[in-house]
Amino acid sequence: MERDDTLNRVTLNNHDGDVYLESTGEHSEIVFKTQKVRVDGDVYAGGATEGLSSQVGSLRSLLSVTSGSQTEYKMVSYKPSYWEHLGGYNNYEYYRVYSNGLGYTPSNSSFIDVVKRKGVDNATIFETCLYPTKTAEIRTYAGPTMNPGTHEKTYRYLGKPASQAEVHQVDCVMELLLNKLAESNWNVHSYHEYSDKHTLLFSRTTTT
Repeated sequence: MERDDTLNRVTLNNHDGDVYLESTGEHSEIVFKTQKVRVDGDVYAGGATEGLSSQVGSLRSLLSVTSGSQTEYKMVSYKPSYWEHLGGYNNYEYYRVYSNGLGYTPSNSSFIDVVKRKGVDNATIFETCLYPTKTAEIRTYAGPTMNPGTHEKTYRYLGKPASQAEVHQVDCVMELLLNKLAESNWNVHSYHEYSDKHTLLFSRTTTT
């Protein structure tokens, strides 16, 4: 131990090893009563492998990144029992469309409708994933309901409900949807099943 009266300093030195302070007992303490404690190095608590100053530095970096950010959310819902485009109209021999707008009402709530709306293309869904389809005949009439006149037939290959596809086919299309949204940094936050629809909640962090 050395005392320097000029600097008003007492120095405890061990040039060949550690300086070890130990206080034992149930209520024992080591007390430093001073205005400031300066550590030339780092402080390691318990069995930590990273010093406190390094941890504080990491925390500051994290705060500087996140303090100017916000979380956005997106909900994607579909009806697993609905056919693509046809919705609940799935047992007809053909589907009628009249000039006055009456006839079957198209729907955009099926699993396939929603996936397409989010940017996944036809070929990937039906050729890569081999998602099952139905051939639907649609008759478009020249006149209104009471006097329809002649009609034109068109045929569309429409995706079956998710509830009628094989699990691996639904999984394949779902992966396409998740990867497509991930391109814009959307990540799955949670998944919910209700009586007539399934909902995926996505989130992403953006800088303000």
